[in-house]
Amino acid sequence: MTIIKLLEKFGLFLAIIWFTTSIPTFAANPPSEHSLESVTLKPQLTLTPEEQAWLDEKHIVRARVTQYPPYMFIFPRIQGVAMEYLRSFCEHFGISIEFVPSEMPFLDSIHDIETDRRYYDLHPTMMQTPERLQRFAMTDHYFSSPWVIISRSEVKNIKTMEDLKGRVLSVERGYVMQDLLEKKYPRIQPAIYESTMEALLAVATHKADAYIGSFAISSYVINNKGLINLQVMGNASLGDHKMAMAMRKDWASLASIFNKWLLSLDEEDQAAIQRKWTLAVDKNKSEVNLTKKEETWLTENQTVRVRVLDFPPYIIPKDDGDPEGIAIDYLKLIAERTGIKFRYHSSGKIFSEAFDGLSKHQGPDLISTIVSTPERQESVFFFKELY
Repeated sequence: MTIIKLLEKFGLFLAIIWFTTSIPTFAANPPSEHSLESVTLKPQLTLTPEEQAWLDEKHIVRARVTQYPPYMFIFPRIQGVAMEYLRSFCEHFGISIEFVPSEMPFLDSIHDIETDRRYYDLHPTMMQTPERLQRFAMTDHYFSSPWVIISRSEVKNIKTMEDLKGRVLSVERGYVMQDLLEKKYPRIQPAIYESTMEALLAVATHKADAYIGSFAISSYVINNKGLINLQVMGNASLGDHKMAMAMRKDWASLASIFNKWLLSLDEEDQAAIQRKWTLAVDKNKSEVNLTKKEETWLTENQTVRVRVLDFPPYIIPKDDGDPEGIAIDYLKLIAERTGIKFRYHSSGKIFSEAFDGLSKHQGPDLISTIVSTPERQESVFFFKELY
């Protein structure tokens, strides 16, 4: 039981381990209770006749919501940075807002807002560009984060935009970065994906060399989706990713009202909201308190036998050394901080044979990629799910 409890304290996210007790997942601290519902406003806002007329018309604003952390979440409930701003803004002015969960692709959704508006009136997350300002009424930016270059941790020769020439860069379809590459960096080869998660996963699985995106969004996805073989390589030197809101062109008054309200907010209240949703998991956490039994186990220098198979991005075997991948990176982190010795072992055993050896304590001692079922839980102990 000692080794599982020990690894639990170090936050390992593997799926299963042997003959001991289960380990809960390592989770970032939950958001604080600070909310824009109790912000401090500056002096009373003054609206123009046009802005007041827009409010008097009692519109219902349909806002597109998708899974785009930390700005928007659909699961487990609708929340996020943009949602807090919108809720507080609409409550302040008595505006009726309807959050519409959506799986519609980004380009299709903004086309809907621009044209017949069958589904949406407002998109809570869009960066201003001259072209977009011609198509939409847009607010000032309410959040900014630097553009960063992200690649795999073993990559040592990508630090700047210059280093990306001739390489494959994963980008999201229709996002600002796709347009920027086409116009200013023709020697960088874009690989187009439908979401930030897909674009980052392409880098993690060696389908792309790097990714450029907002630090806030990228770090959240990496930390919460287990892509720990990725890291920030450097600042892209492209300025900041400044997030604004876009709405139908004939609702310019709504955008201007939002801008006045945004300026009225106390700076500390805004900072508190942003910290709430952008706290990153620190891999170099403070010292972990161990029990005497756990300390004794560590001093015995036991070796843990780990099953290795070709299962990217979690396990990627290497002919000339230890395997790589998401699960392996977690094990290496544990080894660095505890001194536990993990021995990686490839064999011709099929899964059922390896699982039988695990349950009978004959080896392997650990399988890092497996789905938990009630039947399997009768013979081995599982970590909670990560992937």
